Amino acid sequence: MKLNQTNIFSIILALSFLGACSSFGFYNVPVIQGNIFAEEDVNKLSKGLTKDQVKFILGTALIQDPFHKNRWDYLNKVTVGELVVSDKKLTLYFDSNEALDSWVVENI
Repeated sequence: MKLNQTNIFSIILALSFLGACSSFGFYNVPVIQGNIFAEEDVNKLSKGLTKDQVKFILGTALIQDPFHKNRWDYLNKVTVGELVVSDKKLTLYFDSNEALDSWVVENI
């Protein structure tokens, strides 16, 4: 069996298509879980804000524990496929008058 130029070209073309297929990957959609809060939102916080004012700035807290009424937790996790892009936690502490006392931002 003799290979002519068309058959050789067809074989090379088929092999290049098969090789290209192995480099394709699936598109992974970014998944945002929890509360979305940016650094500029955290910069708007100041000591003495009421719970309603904090809720206006950051939205409703993800965790409002009934056993710790003076603590709110905001969690934010962004993943793309298996890759964790961002994993942050914002914890707010209120005093006995329900005014903002302090807050802590953690990168988990």
